[in-house]
Amino acid sequence: MTAEKKQAATKQKNSRTLKQPAPAAKSAEVCGVKNKTVAKQKVAAELAAELKKVRVALRETIKQIGMHIDKGIADSLRVLEKKQQPGEACNLPGAKSTAQMAKKLRALKIKPAKGKLKDIARIERMVEKIAEKTVAKQ
Repeated sequence: MTAEKKQAATKQKNSRTLKQPAPAAKSAEVCGVKNKTVAKQKVAAELAAELKKVRVALRETIKQIGMHIDKGIADSLRVLEKKQQPGEACNLPGAKSTAQMAKKLRALKIKPAKGKLKDIARIERMVEKIAEKTVAKQ
């Protein structure tokens, strides 16, 4: 590029930036307020309100996930702990598969103190596998 083209490009770039209002000014215009501080406070309050809604939704989601996993555990426990009546057909899974499931449960690596989503996923997968083998037998 020649020196003239560079200067023309720089002037053109500078003229574009001068025509556009600053981002803070845009947010002030959007809010209908000319004072930037008031505009920032108004937008921050809106963001805080949205975060509060997300927080409530998060708590409800966690509660529902916990209830879903707990239901699977309860169903499996009901089958496994049921007392067999004399002459009644056995609804329990085989001893070998039950021992394998117990071994997998003992080997399940979870760290509750860290609160990781992958731990919840591991627990859910294990509970689903066990429920498939125990509850389906009923």
